This record gives sequence, structure tokens and C-alpha cells, in this order.
Amino acid sequence: MGLVSSTDKADAALAAGAHEVVLVREGWARAVRARTAGRGVDVVFDVVGGDRFVDGLRCLAVDGRVIVVGFTGGPIPEVRVNRLLLTNTEIVGAAWGPYTRVDPSMPQAVHAALLPLITRGVVRPVVGPRFPLEGAPDALRVLQDRAAVGKVVLEL
Repeated sequence: MGLVSSTDKADAALAAGAHEVVLVREGWARAVRARTAGRGVDVVFDVVGGDRFVDGLRCLAVDGRVIVVGFTGGPIPEVRVNRLLLTNTEIVGAAWGPYTRVDPSMPQAVHAALLPLITRGVVRPVVGPRFPLEGAPDALRVLQDRAAVGKVVLEL
């Protein structure tokens, strides 16, 4: 299930393999719970943080996991750990950049594992708008306005 902010992004998520999508608006966490018959989801992949993080926790099934990737939505959320204890919930950080200092070979290993999946079409990266390098300010504006569907590419 994908959580998206527009119908264009909903179409892209479905095309990329999401079984369902929920639009971000008031009550989205309840909508996720309703679509899972109250069970919740097994994994939340959170790049936004802020209030969405807390609602993401509320969407988790028992033994669920939140993977924290970033905080594009602003404030870094705080967690009351009793919520984790009551439902055996895990929160896992997934910081690519800092982890390369711990394991410098990790990027090559991930690339080697992903390339065959991309080649076979199992993983289909969504490429969004492309800009020449001198168009970087326009690319940043697309990101700031949350208008990007897929990865924004700067071409050298």
C-alpha cells in the first residue's frame, strides 16, 4: 500500500506495483487501518517524519517495523517507547551516507544485488522529470513544490 499526495503519484505508485494507494489527507491513518481490516501494515517506509511518522506508527500491525529514511517533512519526531513495547514494534534507521563509513563496500554490494532485479524488471525505478545541470534551480523547485513523480534527474 502506498501513501501518496496526489492522483498523479497514486497512478505512478500503482504502475510501480503498489496494490493500493491512500491519499494523504485528514484521517489517512484510519483509512489505512480500514483497508487492512483493522490489522495494520507490516512495514512503514518513512521519508517524511513529523506527524506522519506518528500516524505511521499507528498504522502498524503487531510485530510491525518502521524504517526511518529521512525527515523531509520537517521536525524529527519523538517516540513514546511504551507504544513499541505494547505491539512489539521495531524502528530501524536506514541512513545510506553515514553507513558507508561503517561499511565502504556496501554500495557495490547493493548495486550488485539490485542490478539483476532491475534488468529482469522486478524493480522498476520511476524516473521523473529530467533537467540539464544548469536547470538545477528548476529541479529543486519541482522538489520543493512536491510536484515530482519519480526521481528528478540532473543530466550532465
